[in-house]
Order: sequence, then structure tokens, then C-alpha cells
Amino acid sequence: MSALLLLIQLIISALFTGLVWLVQLTHYPAFHFIDKELWQSFHQFHSSSISIMAMPLMLCELALAVYGLWIDPSVWSIAAGSLVAIIWGNTFLQAVPLHGALAAQKDKLKIKKLVRVNSIRTIASTARTCILAYLCFQLMTN
Repeated sequence: MSALLLLIQLIISALFTGLVWLVQLTHYPAFHFIDKELWQSFHQFHSSSISIMAMPLMLCELALAVYGLWIDPSVWSIAAGSLVAIIWGNTFLQAVPLHGALAAQKDKLKIKKLVRVNSIRTIASTARTCILAYLCFQLMTN
């Protein structure tokens, strides 16, 4: 894999990882402090504004992972690509339906579940960034 492609993947992955950690540690836990009267407008604002940041990063990660697998189907590329699949699966099969349910009304149990579900995305994204950082380090030291 080219150094430039690997570096771009690392940068995009690191940006997404920072975003999911921010959501994991601050945004989702802060949902508990939003008044029920303000909930729907708050949730709509959160969902639309976070999507503006998350979706371009996720789409770039997906495209780069697929391209990386196509040009270099190594064990490391497969591992990093598999983590993208986990992130996408977690997002659209678990987090999005929870957000859909939360859009209608605040539910403390669903918020707790959202934090747990997002921890999978946080771990997968962190692992992907670590793999890509390791590969960049390997490329620079060889």
C-alpha cells in the first residue's frame, strides 16, 4: 500500500476516532441532562449536526478501506477493513434505530443502551486507528 494512501487513511480514521470518543464521553452521557420539554428539538439538532461531521468521515473511511483492500489484500488491510464493516454495522443496525426511537421521546434506558452500543464503535474505531498508525510506523522505519 502506498505511503500516501496509508497516511490519508490514518488521518481520516484518527479524526473519526476523536469524534466518536467525544460523543461517547460527552454527548451521549449529556443526553440524560436534557429536559423532556426540549428533548425533541435537542435530539434533532444533535442528529443533524453530528451527521454533518460523521458521515463524510465514514464515507471516506469506507471508500479508502475498500480501495486499500483492492490494492493490498493483506492481513492488516483485511483487519482494518473489517473494523470499518463493524463500525458501519454498529451505526446503521444499532445506533440509527436507537436514535429513531429517541427522536420521538426521551427514554433513559435507550440512552444508556446508546452509550453501550456506541462503545463498540468507539473500540472498533480506536483499534482501526491503532492498526493504521502501526502500519505507517512500519512503513516509515523500513
